[in-house]
Amino acid sequence: MSALIITSHVKKGTELAERYKLGQEIIVDIIRQHHGTRVIRYFYQKAINMGERPRESDFSYPGPRPQTKEAAILMLADSVEASSRTLTDPTPARIRTHIDTIIKGIFSEGQLDESELTFKDLHYLSENFQRILTGIFHQRIAYPPAKNEGRQEGKATEAKNADARPAESKAEAKGHENAPAVKEAEEKAENGHSGHHHGRVHDAAAVEAAEKLEAEQLARTEQAGRE
Repeated sequence: MSALIITSHVKKGTELAERYKLGQEIIVDIIRQHHGTRVIRYFYQKAINMGERPRESDFSYPGPRPQTKEAAILMLADSVEASSRTLTDPTPARIRTHIDTIIKGIFSEGQLDESELTFKDLHYLSENFQRILTGIFHQRIAYPPAKNEGRQEGKATEAKNADARPAESKAEAKGHENAPAVKEAEEKAENGHSGHHHGRVHDAAAVEAAEKLEAEQLARTEQAGRE
């Protein structure tokens, strides 16, 4: 049944070409001839493996064999392209070997005997089939990431850290500048609390001065950090 379904596409294609008047001598004849009388080997061998005794005629295309160069070229191109899809690792060397195997098989079956194709033509076709299929199955190499990408990221991090350092240095410098004043205010506050000869007014003033200096220092430090 599978073989009948496959071979029927030739008959249906011929009927469509005739219905739409695509041209008897060129299109219709090429459709009818492009499989010749070849045997559908896959299903024929499958029937044998199942224990049957199939006849080759039951698994063959109706023909006729290619009568022109054009029909023969289409037969070769169709067979090479369809069978090349089974290649698991289509390297150029394997593609060449596959093409030569298909062409030699068709030639040895006598399918090209009436097509007027020469050995020179077959060699030319083989070269062009290989060029086309190699282009179809060509795969790009997965390139590794560029080495300078990591360096650029490192430089960006260093630049960011460098920008942060001046702000920190400014804050530290201003803190050191205000340290004596803060210390003096703290000493005054401490003396104010411990000395009995100073009044409460002087104690409050000293504490207020110390707190004011601390607040100014904190504000300057925060401003330097924002800069």
